[in-house]
Amino acid sequence: MKMNRFLSLRSMCGVTAACTTLLLGSCINGYDDDWTFSSGVSGVTLTSPAADGVKFTQNPEGTEVTVEWPVVMGAGGYEFTAYNVDDPENPVPVGRPDTIDGCSKKFALKEDTSYKFYIRSLGNEEAGNKAAEKATELSYSTLLATYAEIPDGTDLTEWFKQNPIPDSSEELAYNLVPGGHYTMSGATDFGSHRITLRGNKVKHPMVTCGADGTLATAAGLKVKFIDFDCNANTSGAFLALSTTPDESTKVASGEYVIKDPIALQSCRILDVNKYLIYDNNKQKYAVENLSVNDCYVRINQTDVLVLFKKSSTINLTLKESTLYSTVKAGKFFAQINGSRPDKITGYVGGSFNINSCTLYNIANGKDFVNWNQYRGRNTMTLNIAKSIIVDSGNTGDNNFTNKIMGNANMVHNFRLNTYWWNGAAGTDKFDTSTLTTEPFVYNGDGQFTVTGADQLANRTGDPRWLPADTEDDSAE
Repeated sequence: MKMNRFLSLRSMCGVTAACTTLLLGSCINGYDDDWTFSSGVSGVTLTSPAADGVKFTQNPEGTEVTVEWPVVMGAGGYEFTAYNVDDPENPVPVGRPDTIDGCSKKFALKEDTSYKFYIRSLGNEEAGNKAAEKATELSYSTLLATYAEIPDGTDLTEWFKQNPIPDSSEELAYNLVPGGHYTMSGATDFGSHRITLRGNKVKHPMVTCGADGTLATAAGLKVKFIDFDCNANTSGAFLALSTTPDESTKVASGEYVIKDPIALQSCRILDVNKYLIYDNNKQKYAVENLSVNDCYVRINQTDVLVLFKKSSTINLTLKESTLYSTVKAGKFFAQINGSRPDKITGYVGGSFNINSCTLYNIANGKDFVNWNQYRGRNTMTLNIAKSIIVDSGNTGDNNFTNKIMGNANMVHNFRLNTYWWNGAAGTDKFDTSTLTTEPFVYNGDGQFTVTGADQLANRTGDPRWLPADTEDDSAE
């Protein structure tokens, strides 16, 4: 039996089954074997798939979306093109246009990113059909849907008092206006609500904190794409845990467990004078995931930066961030006095992670971490990778990881790190394969220029100080 096609069977998508039934029926009923299948569309300029028929299916991890569209009869395939439109005025192509012999495309996603997809029907020479002149344009975003936008010029503390957060089992996203200017006069406490406080990826708004300007939470909190001026707050914390916990989160061992992440992401936090993160010394919290990711933090260090007098961290992560102090204070980076993770109901271990970070003058002349309950325990994992650590922690050889670990019992994974003290490379007791070229030039104005051959070759430290990566960075 001969069958000529204007479309591949894959391209026919849902039509395939019907065509197969028709074909079998024709054979059974004695029709001529020389049967020719046609879409019935020829000699036309095609249209692109109808936008209202396009379906998006995102995987549970949020790392991939499958885009499916209705078949356009007579098409010879489809052209799929994607753009990152975080800056709508300057769209950036993601990968190259892809020719699809079918009606679906799997596309890799990035977190907190806005996309435009274009699907254009391609011509079919055999049928005499011309490609669509215009592609179907589709918007897709991995940003959490906005619950409310806070007007420019607002005092955030007063605004949340006047606009109480509703009871909700869902995470709520509050947006600040791109490029806007805000103040925070006092404690802005989100309590037991799961909140994302979000600016704009391209045009960060600025929040100027007053003497008591502090963010606080007893639940998951994500602070993203915002710049903060903390200079006026000389005695408090930038981010604190609420004095009133959520009683429903208390576990048998006595801690109030915050299971949803507390995360600072893609923020500029300037002139922290006291605590960066503080547990308020009122309650025993256990924070499952506490992270600083893609942040630039300038500190006038006078005290411990992460101070948990009664509380615990399960997993504490610094990633692709710069933390530097304008002064040499001789104070810990972190002091954690709460129970270690395996003593907290529901947990068997935890981790401390420093990945692709630049640390300068942090805890200068002092142990980097003070946590006697954690130190030397095989239930804790220490991961330090591709980080540049200069004049941070107790000066001298063998001290950085030694003071964190205590002994080799703590599980540890080290890779491509630099330890540099007082103008010279240092060795480290437990990290024995370090990079030894001088890592960077500090320009004295909060800017770092990576100059070390080893650091450049291995692309270590906070990526913002590295030259542009020439490799293809497409999301596909």
